[in-house]
Amino acid sequence: FRALAELQEMEFGTSENPIGILNRSEAGNFQQRWVFDEDRNVLTDKQAGIEYKANDDTGDFVAADGSRAPIGYWVVIGFDNFEEIFSSSLTEGPLLRVFLWTIGYAFGGVMTSFAMGLFMAIMLDVKWRGIRIVRSLLLIPWAIPGMISILIWRGMLQGASQITEVSGIIPKTLDDLFGWTPAFFTDPTWAKIAILLVNLWFAYPYFMLISSGAMQSIPSSIYEAARVDGASSWRQFRDLTLPLILVSLGPLLIASFIFNFNNYLLLEALNGGGPPMRGANVPPVGHTDNLITYTYRYAFASGGTRDFGLASAIAVVIFFIVALLTLAQFRLTRRWEEIGENV
Repeated sequence: FRALAELQEMEFGTSENPIGILNRSEAGNFQQRWVFDEDRNVLTDKQAGIEYKANDDTGDFVAADGSRAPIGYWVVIGFDNFEEIFSSSLTEGPLLRVFLWTIGYAFGGVMTSFAMGLFMAIMLDVKWRGIRIVRSLLLIPWAIPGMISILIWRGMLQGASQITEVSGIIPKTLDDLFGWTPAFFTDPTWAKIAILLVNLWFAYPYFMLISSGAMQSIPSSIYEAARVDGASSWRQFRDLTLPLILVSLGPLLIASFIFNFNNYLLLEALNGGGPPMRGANVPPVGHTDNLITYTYRYAFASGGTRDFGLASAIAVVIFFIVALLTLAQFRLTRRWEEIGENV
């Protein structure tokens, strides 16, 4: 690269018609396309013959027809990006729906995974021959690399379309049994259900494992006393097992909520945040986008505005939300530790 930079500084031929080197395979007669007039504060595109005037409010060069040059400059805008985040145009539009789905996905993902993991831990809390093998097999989803699992689920949920007549095993099975196929990638509700379903597959082994460990730490004597008092199995679970487990697993539930709050891989790899949200074109937003994928589209996605300033402001807001959740986790952890010491 250093040698190439030195070659690009060299010119050949006459001074009126010099030949320069562009890269290792291209050379030619090059002319400067963009010229900035500092006195007039105007940027001229010599190739198109268009003049762009500097806009010190936004840092853009704007032509008479309103078009912007692909070149800009730094300006100090203060807290304008944060004001735009909380303005009615964003909070009443896609950003509010994205935020509500982010909260709903994080909470729903944790609750469904914890419920399934706890259920499996209770069902497997028996002394059968081969029960360890069954437990090991149920941990397979946790052991498979995430991207591979997501691609497999994407294929299983994919329905037939005009492009391909091949249908995934889940829509095909539902169609064979009930004559009905959910639109997992085109219907907003079913797309969210698919996200929660795949998240359940990923997370339940973790909760099953930690729930099993927490249950092993509960003294069996309290269950014997409860049975002597005539408590039913449901009453024992509600008044003994669940409260004692939550004392141990409460901090982990909050940590899992924070992880789902910032989960980018699942939402982007499964369906790209789709289906598209009608009327949300700048940037293009989908019904299953969370705040992280929404910020990514603002900053980097093709078809978006590439508004790095606004994307950075949203990232700062996300940081403060996660910081508050982490602070709550620390406080609740200390409280649960005090409760655990008194149990």
